[in-house]
Amino acid sequence: MFRWYQESGLCYAYLSDLPSDDLSPQTKTPYPDFEKSTWFTRGWTLQELIAPSGVIFFNQKWQEIGTKISLQARISAVTGIPGEILQGADLWSASIAQ
Repeated sequence: MFRWYQESGLCYAYLSDLPSDDLSPQTKTPYPDFEKSTWFTRGWTLQELIAPSGVIFFNQKWQEIGTKISLQARISAVTGIPGEILQGADLWSASIAQ
């Protein structure tokens, strides 16, 4: 499956539990519950994030909320995947412990 995602070039991630027009009133951060999405708990999430060159995230109304590059810091925080790997760095440079 990893190779399939890698050759796809682009992956669409539908976060069905992320409401539209979601904005934190305290911080003005768009989609404050992004990191809490159940999408990050799925078994396929790791390869869907690192294999394709691009990932576009959508909320429950299929509105685009960002890409794996524009959301890199938030994705790294929730998954522990280094930003360099999300940007396409050689996987051989990553530790197996990561």
